[in-house]
This record gives sequence, structure tokens and C-alpha cells, in this order.
Amino acid sequence: MVNIQPVLLDILQNLLEEDLKSFQWYLSNGVEGFTHIPRAQLEKADRHDTVDKMVQSYGHNGAVEITQAILKNINQNQLAEELRTSLREEWTTEGRLG
Repeated sequence: MVNIQPVLLDILQNLLEEDLKSFQWYLSNGVEGFTHIPRAQLEKADRHDTVDKMVQSYGHNGAVEITQAILKNINQNQLAEELRTSLREEWTTEGRLG
């Protein structure tokens, strides 16, 4: 199984502070098909904490899905594509090793 946390962290590290706040706003206010993460849990969360909360709340696949959805909502389509590409590469590499 691909360790998704470093991949998601890399994506969030490419967001400016204002975009990270928007990303966290969507997490705390809900995205269609996903439960929200309580605002208090994200209030002082940095990028690492945000990734951990997403994986705890949604699991590996869900964390990827909600990340892609939110990136599109905040007009970070290039990062959404980078996430898709990174996961494809990780899966291909792991498939060859396993």
C-alpha cells in the first residue's frame, strides 16, 4: 500500500497560506459526499496536522478524493493533476517492487 501522507503533504506544501486556509475551510464546512472535520480540530493545524486529520477522518482513498475535490474548488487544478500523477507513479513503482 502506498503511504499517502507524504504525497498529500507535498501537495499541501505547494499551497500559499491563504490557499491552505481555504482548503481547511472546505474541510471544516464539508464537501459533498464527505463529513466535515470540526473547525476546532483545524483551527491551529499546520500542513502536517491537516494531512493526519484527513487520513484519520476519511482513510487513505477518501483523503485523496477530498483533496482533489477541494483543490478543484480553490482553482488549484494543476496541483490536483500533480496529485493524480504522483499517485500513478507511486502505484506503478510499488507494483514493480511488489
